[in-house]
Amino acid sequence: MAQAAGKAANGKQKAAQGFPNTGMPSFDFEEGLSAYRKNMEVLASMGKTSMDLYQNLAKLQMGFFQQMMADANQSFKNSLNAKNVSECLAHGKSFTQGGAAKAAAHAKNLSQEMSAGSTKIVELAKNHTKDQTQRFREKLKKPKH
Repeated sequence: MAQAAGKAANGKQKAAQGFPNTGMPSFDFEEGLSAYRKNMEVLASMGKTSMDLYQNLAKLQMGFFQQMMADANQSFKNSLNAKNVSECLAHGKSFTQGGAAKAAAHAKNLSQEMSAGSTKIVELAKNHTKDQTQRFREKLKKPKH
C-alpha cells in the first residue's frame, strides 16, 4: 500500500516537471500557490475598495437627504409665517430652486465619487493582470528542467 502511494507521488512529481525534451515549462506548485494567494489578495483589496465606495455613497446620500428634509421643514415654517399668499409662494419657489441646485451638485458629487472608486478598482485589476501576465511570459521564456 505504501509502495503504491510512493509510485503515485512519484508520478505526480514527474507530471509537474513538465516535458523537458519539448521545451514545455514545468509546473511549480509553490509558484502556483503564490499566484493564487496574490489573486486572492487583489480580490480582497478590490472588495474593500468597493465597500469603501458604497459606504461613501451612502454617507453622501444620507447627508443630502437630511439637508433636504431640514430645508423643507424650514420652508414649510416660513410659508406658515407668510403674511400673504404671494409671500407663501415665494418661499415655496425659493425652496424648489434651491433644492434643484443642491440636487444637481449632489448628483455631480455622487458621479465623481463613483468614478474615482471604480477607477481604483479597475487599476487594481489592470496592475495585477499586467504583473501576472509578465510573470507567465517570463516562465514561458525560461522553462525549468
